Amino acid sequence: MKKLILVLFSILAHAQEKDSVSFSKIHFSYSQTSNFNLDEKGIYADTSLIQFHFPNLKYELIKERVDDSQKTAFIAYKTLSKEDKKKIASIIYHTTQQIEGVFDVNQEKTVYTITRSSKELEQIFHYLNEKFYKFKYKMIVDYKKKKIDIIYPRVSYRKAFNEVFRTIVFTDPVEINGSYTFQTEDKAFTNKVQLSKELNKKIGPDEFFSNNNFGVKKIISLEDTKTLINYSYE
Repeated sequence: MKKLILVLFSILAHAQEKDSVSFSKIHFSYSQTSNFNLDEKGIYADTSLIQFHFPNLKYELIKERVDDSQKTAFIAYKTLSKEDKKKIASIIYHTTQQIEGVFDVNQEKTVYTITRSSKELEQIFHYLNEKFYKFKYKMIVDYKKKKIDIIYPRVSYRKAFNEVFRTIVFTDPVEINGSYTFQTEDKAFTNKVQLSKELNKKIGPDEFFSNNNFGVKKIISLEDTKTLINYSYE
């Protein structure tokens, strides 16, 4: 029995050591996917998403998910104007990307590389008869100086932590599941957040929180879903 206790203690100590001192970098990647879905026939999306962006468009209700009362709408391409297609393409372009991050323990910085270059995204633009351009930019999060630099190919921006960090309202005592709300010019949005005890708190996509003890597994918003794909320690 004592031997078993010692083994368990050793495993726990090793896990705690790895989480604190036994690595110099954390590599992680997320997939951000639009909540608009397209195929050769047309566009599928939750009715709330359609109504928010296209309140005047008519759609066909094709499915109802009884568990959460969400309804899926379908819109055929032939019913869309050229302006509608351009707007949908722009929304999907900005919500479909790969997010790769590297957190450096010694520098207390995370460098993100965010790309829009997937074959799926290219296919979506083909459906909409729009030109597709690959795009890449970087974001540097400095935890010492509490600032974030967003570096696009032609312009850069700097923001302070208090401008972008949000507070999660947790729905469980272990602080794994919750949501956060933010206000735009004319509407308030609430996004769902799922954390994981297995993840270091520095593991997360390009959204940041002031009260998370663990890393981010998934974020679901009205327009898109960000999902952790993989992570590793160096």
